[in-house]
Amino acid sequence: MTENLANLKGLENLEQATDVSITNASGLTTLVLAGLKAVERLELDTLDSTTRIQLPSLETANYIGIENHDLLSLEMDALTSVSRDLVIGANPNLETLNGLPSLMSVGGNLSIVNNLKLPQCEVDAIAVRLGGCQACTGNDAMAVCH
Repeated sequence: MTENLANLKGLENLEQATDVSITNASGLTTLVLAGLKAVERLELDTLDSTTRIQLPSLETANYIGIENHDLLSLEMDALTSVSRDLVIGANPNLETLNGLPSLMSVGGNLSIVNNLKLPQCEVDAIAVRLGGCQACTGNDAMAVCH
């Protein structure tokens, strides 16, 4: 539990990690791990006041779980592959994944669920590019994609 965590100062140069798990961090408004390129397990759960997650250098992971946030923005533009599961769920304010432009493979389950403002058409486009989705429902089916 990381209730009083306000920033990740000191981790700016972290490039590789085995397990990054941040949960219940109510004081963290922006989560930035700018140098992180590879991680075995990344779990970000119940970050109540976190509106922005920036992982601009992250290229590979074994597992990524990003759930239960007030997230508006999720930036993982360099992510190319997830060996096992990619889970993005229950982020009611998340409006875009920007297509996860570099993502070419998810070896296990792709699950993008219950992100109430995330256009389902964006999720569907990602799923088509990756060859399917195990659970990609509960997103905004009425939103329009460009």
